[in-house]
Amino acid sequence: MACLKFFGRFRSYVATREVSVAAATVRQALDQLLPGNRDLQASMMDNGTLRAYVRILVNGHDIELAQGLDTPLGPDDEVAIFSPVAGGQD
Repeated sequence: MACLKFFGRFRSYVATREVSVAAATVRQALDQLLPGNRDLQASMMDNGTLRAYVRILVNGHDIELAQGLDTPLGPDDEVAIFSPVAGGQD
């Protein structure tokens, strides 16, 4: 099963560092996870489309440079999901 790892504020929505899912694509993995978590779904998606500020990497490769949410997943893949990071000090 693919391992989904959450970073930033997304981790607080799932209350764990990682979740294992059996899915053929990133979209299928999110379809299993998001319906049971309204806060995470609202933060990541907008009418079925991934919000522009969300970064998802499969084995270190940005899905936007692959097939987006339809990027295939294998059973040993690692999916890293990042929330936006902003702020800092001048």
